[in-house]
Amino acid sequence: MEHAFAELPLATFSTLSSLGAGAFVVLALAFLSGSLGDSLAGSPEKLKKIDRLAIIPILLVGAGFIAAMFHLATPQNALNALNGIGRSPLTNEVVVGLAFMVVALVYWVVALIGKLGAGARKILVSVAAVLAIAFALFIGIAYMIPTIPTWNTLFAPISILGYCLLGGGLFGLLVLQAADALKDISTGPFKAFTISLSLIGAAAAIIGIGGQYLVASGIEAASHQVAAAWPWLIGSIAGLVLALGLAIIPLIRKPSLGIISLGCLVVLCSVFVGRLVFYALYITVGV
Repeated sequence: MEHAFAELPLATFSTLSSLGAGAFVVLALAFLSGSLGDSLAGSPEKLKKIDRLAIIPILLVGAGFIAAMFHLATPQNALNALNGIGRSPLTNEVVVGLAFMVVALVYWVVALIGKLGAGARKILVSVAAVLAIAFALFIGIAYMIPTIPTWNTLFAPISILGYCLLGGGLFGLLVLQAADALKDISTGPFKAFTISLSLIGAAAAIIGIGGQYLVASGIEAASHQVAAAWPWLIGSIAGLVLALGLAIIPLIRKPSLGIISLGCLVVLCSVFVGRLVFYALYITVGV
């Protein structure tokens, strides 16, 4: 696991960014399902709370970008990441991530000053949700390097997308519950869509991390790294399954801020451990 601990900044970036961005997928579902707007028609205070609390996932993504800076020799090198738009997976990842941040911040600022109508809110949050999914995929694609066979598979973007949907979904529920709005929309389309996304996210995350481990297991010279990563892999998968349960319980029973908060903590730790496993299985062609 030595290589994993050497990549803590990138593990932190990919964890916080995927979870923070994914929260906007659930927020978009809440607004687009129709039930949220209808139920809050007479409760503008709840809508204002949601808008204010949207800063939580935005700060997660921002913290992720800051963590990524520690991976660079000098902060000035961050500008070099913008030199390969369209041809560099790393540049595409950064550009899409920055685009997400711009849209999310515009939504948050305009909403705070009271200039955001219902239609504009739906559009901005929906665009942020689409960019969040694209951002998650590009984070994974950036690691598909031909000289690293354990990374150069579709399991890389699949796992990040899973983290985005499952973990981001929990943070989206956290925003809604903290605003006392989840009980107003925990039935109907929102409930069905959110549970489905959580299930898909958990499946994608487990398939992604498990698939990468199986690829590494097929490389005889990497047996030591594979054995060292095994307990961490099991811990991550167990945490993801627990996080799935904690995401579904508030939707089928009375919403609880405590359960959702615990779910956010569990998924944060599980995803971070999963990312450590990913970096621990750094095995080049020459091995």
